Amino acid sequence: MRRIFVSIVLVVVMVWVAGLVSSSYAAPQVYTLKYATFSNPGMKSYAKLEQYCKEVEKRTNGRVKLQLYPGGTLTPAQFTYNAVLDGVADVGHLVFSYSRGTFPLIEILDMPLGSRSGSLSTHMMNAWYKHFKPKELEELKVLFLTGLGPNIIHTKKPVNSLANLKGMKIRTTGLGEKVISALGGVPVGMAMPETYDAIQKGVTQGVLAPMEALYNWKFAEVVKYTTPLYGANSSPCLAMVMSKKKWDSLPADIRQIWDTFNEEWIGVIAKMYDEQDAEGEAFAKTKGVKVLSLSKEDQAKCAVAVKPILDNYVKRMKTKGLPGEQSVKFCLDYIKARQK
Repeated sequence: MRRIFVSIVLVVVMVWVAGLVSSSYAAPQVYTLKYATFSNPGMKSYAKLEQYCKEVEKRTNGRVKLQLYPGGTLTPAQFTYNAVLDGVADVGHLVFSYSRGTFPLIEILDMPLGSRSGSLSTHMMNAWYKHFKPKELEELKVLFLTGLGPNIIHTKKPVNSLANLKGMKIRTTGLGEKVISALGGVPVGMAMPETYDAIQKGVTQGVLAPMEALYNWKFAEVVKYTTPLYGANSSPCLAMVMSKKKWDSLPADIRQIWDTFNEEWIGVIAKMYDEQDAEGEAFAKTKGVKVLSLSKEDQAKCAVAVKPILDNYVKRMKTKGLPGEQSVKFCLDYIKARQK
């Protein structure tokens, strides 16, 4: 009887030890997250997103896997904010200007601040976010912000002077509408994926977009001229975001690793936007697109024409109790100190 008892005890102990061993070697939990973007395969930006996803997986030792859903297949670009908050997407490629009025203070980053490069805009935007930490984004975890190359005009007809722009229908979105109106054009609001056909069919006579769009969106196939607006340069502000709730549900060590990597990635993505603009210009030349220049007088007129946009921003922020004046000063001072 005693032998039977001892045997039972030994079996119980062995099972208990086996359980401890197996639990200590249990595979860590893997977090598979859906990543919604409007970027398409074949674009340089999409290749960078793929690189980003692989690096996040590598840095977290395979514990975070990001599944890319390109071309708005998971959610249209204009609905990314709600999709992230509602859990349709775990990570989203957010264009702030598509949700006009939702993010008042951050509107400054889309405004004509005069930055001449995507890299400068990207670094300025991230510095601005860290400085102001706007309450309007409290439901989101901002992984990082990006500023594309400066918005310039790409048209079917030549724009050699501001007079040529008067009455011309130009595709834009968000605050770009105010810029086009201030310069005498007629803004036509629409998302980027709709623009190629709109230009081709004459719904719009041009587009306000970075130089890279001539290649990435193939606009060089439907426009003939491009005209920089250095006096009124603006850069679309994009963000990679998660819902704060989803972010907070991840283990603390993963969040720390990911945050550290995001800081490194800002420099990588900033450099990419300058490279993209160069590629866009080179592609445009192969399609016969001519780069035109406004006179110094017209460039100065551009700056004067868009100044009321900044002034109005300051006034609107004041009525909301937000630091609009400080926001404008921060951006302009940052650019002035670093503009080449």
